[in-house]
Amino acid sequence: MASRFGEMLLNRRRELGMSIQQVANVIKIRPQIIEFFETGNFASMPPRGYAQGMIASYARYLGLNPREVVNAYFDELYVFERSGSAAGSRFTEGATDPVPRSMSTSGRYLMVDPAPPSSRFAQRPP
Repeated sequence: MASRFGEMLLNRRRELGMSIQQVANVIKIRPQIIEFFETGNFASMPPRGYAQGMIASYARYLGLNPREVVNAYFDELYVFERSGSAAGSRFTEGATDPVPRSMSTSGRYLMVDPAPPSSRFAQRPP
């Protein structure tokens, strides 16, 4: 099942009649990464900081609003990270999860979780 941000990218690329390889040649992103974005394969995507830049470049190239596509990416990444195993959860049972970042009232994104990272790089979801 494709993700919302992935569908935006996929549908626009198809509207333009372009192949993944054609896009990859122009924006210098590996075809596999583009495919991961379009299918919403969060487990295989690059770390979030890199992915954010790549998604913005891809959206810009397709003539989409990069902010809108990146916001959708972060919303879906948030859900993906929170749907991980219960053992890896930092929240206690019964506690409510905070609002996804793009729905925050300040309109700002926090790129690093406030909890201490579980790994040295703290980029890839578990």
